[in-house]
Amino acid sequence: MTPHSNGTAPASGRKTAEGLSIIGRFNAWRLKNLIAINAFAPIFFVLVVGARIYIETELLAPSPYFSYYTLCHHMLWFAGTFLSLMLVIHFIIKTPIKDLFILCYGSVLVFIPVLYLLLTGQKVALTYLRGGFWEILKHALSFVWTWEADRALSIELVFIFVGITGLAWLVARRPGKALLTSVASYSVLMLWAVHWVGKTPHKYAVFSINTWMVSNCLIAVVLLHVFSFLVVITIWRAGLFQNAKKAWTAAFMAGAAAWIAFSLIMKITQWFVLPFDIAASGLIVFTDVVILTALYKGLKNNISRLALAVLIGLFFVQAAVMGPLLIRAEEGLITHGELQNKAKRLEAVLPDA
Repeated sequence: MTPHSNGTAPASGRKTAEGLSIIGRFNAWRLKNLIAINAFAPIFFVLVVGARIYIETELLAPSPYFSYYTLCHHMLWFAGTFLSLMLVIHFIIKTPIKDLFILCYGSVLVFIPVLYLLLTGQKVALTYLRGGFWEILKHALSFVWTWEADRALSIELVFIFVGITGLAWLVARRPGKALLTSVASYSVLMLWAVHWVGKTPHKYAVFSINTWMVSNCLIAVVLLHVFSFLVVITIWRAGLFQNAKKAWTAAFMAGAAAWIAFSLIMKITQWFVLPFDIAASGLIVFTDVVILTALYKGLKNNISRLALAVLIGLFFVQAAVMGPLLIRAEEGLITHGELQNKAKRLEAVLPDA
């Protein structure tokens, strides 16, 4: 008879089983429901971030400024930031893209600044970081505590930094790589926090852009281009372009040609007259032609349906942002203050108009 022939498991075996049960059950549940979890993750992200944007710009702002293009601007900022962080984590610790969408559920952290403001009784005055290189570096190293306007974000940034460090350590089991992941991620996040673009003339932005668009529309369009690029990179890193590479190459080349052609049409017809407006107008045409060419090529090639679905979703996002601007119907979708100042700003941009 063995010491455990009475049918009971060894004490150490029971402890191990109990210790692994929570993690094991969670992983088993996650793998079993991976498709559903990943499919709902972006929806959860949009709902949570959308609520945060409304609270920030309408309920807690000294002067409410929520509008359609305020939502577009802020949502694209959050979405672009998230994709950037996800790609950094993917590149450094080699976690598959499909396993990183669960991070969307961490978007609840965006409510930390809201709680901070409610507890302190302050109004929202969040802004992009401004100043010279060393000044911005100082703000970044202090988790923006030294930038008084964004002090409400400091606790959230600490949570993000610690969370990414912990996640990277759990995956890589190497402290050095975990620290590299968190530092790189935080650096990218701080790049997103800088006031990069603004309307001409603009004394705070790194780049001033001559455009007929009002501020929220301009930043939404710029962020849309960055977001679209990040979506394509994400699809590529997820391996969804691996099948039928020639078909995808042809699709993107056709899209680029269509973008150039459409921009030329806008210039010739003078629908848009400023260089940025002309160049930006063709983005939605680019995506549309990529999708149509991929669908055509997909009849003979094994084109990824998931890649097509993501690109179609991207097309609708682009249409939501660019559509009203292309048909000059954005007046009802911007803030009252921007609408009042539009004529004056147009005169500054187009003095001969």
